Amino acid sequence: MVISGPAQARAAVRQAVYDGADLIKVIVGNGPNLLDVDELKAIVEEAHAVGKKVAAHATSDHAVGNAIAAGVDSIEHGYRASEASLRRMAAQHIYLVATDFPADSHDFVLGCLRRGECSAAGTLEYTENNKRRLRQAVALGVPVAFGSDEYNEAPGVTRGQGSLEVLQSYVSAGLTPIEVLRAITIDGATLLGVDKDVGSLEVGKLADIVAVRGNPLADPLLLQRVGFVMMGGEIVRNDLAAAR
Repeated sequence: MVISGPAQARAAVRQAVYDGADLIKVIVGNGPNLLDVDELKAIVEEAHAVGKKVAAHATSDHAVGNAIAAGVDSIEHGYRASEASLRRMAAQHIYLVATDFPADSHDFVLGCLRRGECSAAGTLEYTENNKRRLRQAVALGVPVAFGSDEYNEAPGVTRGQGSLEVLQSYVSAGLTPIEVLRAITIDGATLLGVDKDVGSLEVGKLADIVAVRGNPLADPLLLQRVGFVMMGGEIVRNDLAAAR
C-alpha cells in the first residue's frame, strides 16, 4: 500500500501484520518517490515491536542511506550503494541481498529490453559496478544473503532455474566457494530468522538437504544442477542414484 507520513507508515505495518505477514517489505525508492527516514523508522519500530523483520528495496545510494538510518534488517539489491553506505551496513549488521544477474542471463536481457537499456557500454558498466559493490561488501564485513528477485518469465526456463543464474555473478565477483555457500544456506536462514530449523546440517534441524555430483567447495556452480533433494528427512528426488 502507498503511505505518506509516519502515521500512515505505522498503520500500514499494523494492517500487514494483522493480515498475516511474517516479514515487512518496503520499497524505499521508486523512481522520483523516496520514503524519508522518519517514515522508515516508523515502519521499522512497528515491525520490530512485534518481532517482524524489515527488508528494504533500495537501489540508489540515497535510498540505501535512508534505509540504513532507519535500522532495517536487510537491503535488497543495493546496486549503487557507496563504500560509506556499505561500511555503515557492516557496522549495523544489515544484510545485503545481492540480486545480481550476469549480463548473458535471461533475466538481465528481458529486464534491459523492457527498460531500453541494452547498450554494450551500459551493460558492461552495470555488471562491473555490481561486481565491485559485492566484492567491497564482503571485504568490509557486510553479511550477504543470496537472493534473485526472479520474476521474469522466459520460454523453457522455470523461475527456480532462472534464480540460479545469480550464482554466476557471485562467483565472477570473486566470492570464495565457502562465501557463496554460506550466503545461500546459513546466512540466508539467519536473515530470515529460521536458522534454528534450517541452514546447516545439525542434530535437531529439519534435514532439508540437497546434493550434487562433485564438490561445490571447489565449484559452487555445481549447485545449478542439483541431483538429490531431501525435505524434512524424506527423499523427494534422487537423480544421483538413478545415474549410478
